[in-house]
Formats: sequence, structure tokens, C-alpha cells
Amino acid sequence: MKSKDLRTKQARTGVSSNTCSATFEILANLGNNQENIVNVFTDDKGDIQCIFVQLADQRMLYQKYGKVLQLDGTHNITQLSMPLYTLIVQDNFGVGQPVGFFFVREETEAIIATGLKYFCNNNDNSITEIFLTDKDCWEISAIKDKFHRSTHMLCHFLAPRAVDRKLYTTDLSVGFKAEIYEVFKEALYATIDNKFVEALEYLCALVDWNLGAYFDTHWFSPRWVKSWPMKERQQLCTLGNNTMHRIKRYFYNKKISTKNNSFVYTYHLTIKNVVKKKGKKFNTVHLSYSPILLTTF
Repeated sequence: MKSKDLRTKQARTGVSSNTCSATFEILANLGNNQENIVNVFTDDKGDIQCIFVQLADQRMLYQKYGKVLQLDGTHNITQLSMPLYTLIVQDNFGVGQPVGFFFVREETEAIIATGLKYFCNNNDNSITEIFLTDKDCWEISAIKDKFHRSTHMLCHFLAPRAVDRKLYTTDLSVGFKAEIYEVFKEALYATIDNKFVEALEYLCALVDWNLGAYFDTHWFSPRWVKSWPMKERQQLCTLGNNTMHRIKRYFYNKKISTKNNSFVYTYHLTIKNVVKKKGKKFNTVHLSYSPILLTTF
């Protein structure tokens, strides 16, 4: 995407001209480096639907650490009023590192798939064995369409929260809700089949508030039952990633560190071989910052 091409799209974002100009100036500057990737997708009317950004260092990081990949959408990050989707890997220090971003006008399967398509077109996505998300059906459908060889897994933190929200809508007693919640957690963390089956039979037999049908459809159906229980992950290389905390922590840290700043900063790594006095080589990480888009802070 050339700088002049970006500027011609400024009027079709639906946001203020000042914010738009500042945003596209940053994107244009990033795009001037031929190693960086900036793609803007528009509909037939010319309205921007998706903006994909990947820096050269992020592409290198994905090729090196892309075996386990996480995706999540975050709101209210920029003045563009467009949800930001972030792809994150875990580096050799156990730190979550972003390897791609895309902003979407609407959170639909088609537009999310467009962002993932840009990622796949510029990266060898066959290296990703595990793809971790929350229970967003549009995200999951788009991932399964673009990452055919990857095993999809649900976040172990958000799964119990989804059940808790469901139980909150009922008028069951506090004690009964707590019992159901604990049985679901037993199913979640069960490592042997008989413990899992016991929990399944209990939950799917619930009559009140049609909860049995809820668990049968949304958790124990063939579509979902392989994606969340711990027993299905024992033979997978997850690198300890069973939750979306790496993405959540990444943006929490950015909000703190950029509270009084006008930019969202993106960490990207440069891995260099450093020679000690004894001649032994080891990897070290050098953090640098790249402004991406104006924030709402």
C-alpha cells in the first residue's frame, strides 16, 4: 500500500478528518518501509472495512515462535472507533509478542476472515499448530477457514465466565449455582475420561431453566467438546497457553505505559546474537517502539 493510496482513502473512514489524517500519516510512514505490510480493504462503495498492519520484525517473530497463536479483539483502543484484533505469540522468554494487527469496521466473520487472509498471504501459517481464542463464533469460523492445519482451543479463563454469566440469568439458589459452576470446572480440568463423563452426565441432565440443553448444545456438542477440556490438550504443545491472558496483559500494560502519551506503542523484538567474553553466544532481546495509531487517552 503506497502513501498516496492511503491518503485517497482518508475520507471514507467515517471518523474526524484530524484523527483520520494523523492515523493515515502513521500508516503511510510504516508503508514506506517495503519490509512492513499495510493493507487497507474497502467495500464496493470505497468505505474502509479492514486495515491490516504487520511490521517486518513481527513477521520474523511469527516465523520463529508461531507454533501457538492467539487472537482477540479489543475495543476503545484508538480514536478510529474500530475494534483492534491482535495476533500474539509467546517468545523464548515466555513473553507475549504481537505479530500482526488488523482493525475492522464490523465484527463479522467475513471481515475478520479478511484480516486473517492478509496475515496468511504474507506468512507461512502452516507452522501454527495451536490457535487459542475466546468463544466468539465469528472468530472461530474465520480461523478454521484460514488455518486448516491448526487445532483450535478455547480460553480456560473465559469458558467458566461464560457459564457464570449464563447461571446469573437464572433464579436458582446461590448454592445450586455454585454447585453447577464447580461441576463445570471439574469437566474443564478433568484429565481422565471417567471424571469428564461424570460431569457431562450431571450437567446435561439439568432440567431447571433448560440448562441441560444449554450445556449439551454449547459445550458438549461435537462442535465444541474437543476445544475446551484439559483432557484434550495433554498431548498438544500449548507452551502453557490455556488462557488469553497474554493478550489481555499486553493491552493492560500498554494502557498504563501510554496513559499520558498520544500513541499506542507496539513492542517488537530484534533478536541478536551477543558474544560473551568467553565466546559463548546467547540470545538477547532489544525492545523498541513503533507508533501505530492515535489512542483515546
